[in-house]
Amino acid sequence: MKRAAFARSKKHQMKKNMDRERFKQAGEELLSLLESRPAPAESETDRGWEEIMKRTAAARRRKRTYIIMYSAAAMLCGIVFAGYFIHRATAPGHTDFAGLFNLDSMPNVKEITLLTHAENMTLENDAKIEYGTEGCVKINEKVVAPDREKQEKAHEIQYNQIIVPKGKRSSLVFTDGTKLSINSGTRIVYPVAFATDKREIYVQGEVYIRVAPESERPFYVKTENFDIKVTGTSFNVSAYREDTEASVVLVEGSVEMISKKNESIRLLPGQKLTVDDDEVSIDEVDVDEYILWKDNILYLGNYKNCGEILNTLARFYNVTIEYDENIRDIPVSGKLDLCERIEDALDILSVSVAFTYVFEDGVYHIRSK
Repeated sequence: MKRAAFARSKKHQMKKNMDRERFKQAGEELLSLLESRPAPAESETDRGWEEIMKRTAAARRRKRTYIIMYSAAAMLCGIVFAGYFIHRATAPGHTDFAGLFNLDSMPNVKEITLLTHAENMTLENDAKIEYGTEGCVKINEKVVAPDREKQEKAHEIQYNQIIVPKGKRSSLVFTDGTKLSINSGTRIVYPVAFATDKREIYVQGEVYIRVAPESERPFYVKTENFDIKVTGTSFNVSAYREDTEASVVLVEGSVEMISKKNESIRLLPGQKLTVDDDEVSIDEVDVDEYILWKDNILYLGNYKNCGEILNTLARFYNVTIEYDENIRDIPVSGKLDLCERIEDALDILSVSVAFTYVFEDGVYHIRSK
């Protein structure tokens, strides 16, 4: 057995020696072949080296170009974004309310709702909200303590919203003394504190405003159809999303309407500006007839026909009204006392317009006599 193991070991050693000899022989043959080839001309070597250097330089140039392009693009993006936010922060009357809030539809609330950064509050009808100079808020003369800790931690402008649903009314007084009477179906977005160089709010619906005069800090009212710039005046804005027309009626002072096309029109007291499908018109009106609503009186002459009046009553009382087509086009004049009950208002209106009504399945059905 030892003899067999010795034979295997000897055989393995002989194989290793043969492999080493073959490897040595192959190396010698390769070296001989290289030595026998003529040396390349110096010009060819130079050309090869130059080609390598050109390719390397081109690659470096491409890399530098890409770096410059990417850096420029990044810088441009930074300038654009910085410009946008600087514009939003400093451009008068150009806060992007649509970007801050979803303004496509009126929130579905049943009671007057005040939305703040700290909490949401539901208020009773005809609630009066007043902001004091010390940061306190009074609702119907009751002081609501502000969340000072959250205010101090905030690093950006904070906004509140007041939503007055159909069938409700409210009023609002800002820290500068500006007073708002807010009609049914209206939404207002406003900052907790006005900026030092401008005062601006967003209105969707109808509001009567008496702006406290501040010549150095103009007041802007933004709507979906136009913006209004004032320094101190009183006027009425009607800008309901469901209405085909939007209007501004100037009671006193001076306002400047700025269209979405950046066109500017200045109004004088006693004038009404109407925007209808981007068409702008100005008429001389009796302004008192356009602000009677804040005293619970509806001037019927402001409406084209009975159909528009009934639509307004539906919004004011938060009810659904259906009426015959022949009733819609009947002209109506006079004034209508907006009674506590819609039935009383319909009874008064039916004297001028011969109709009857019934209430079925939550709907007031109005039919001509």
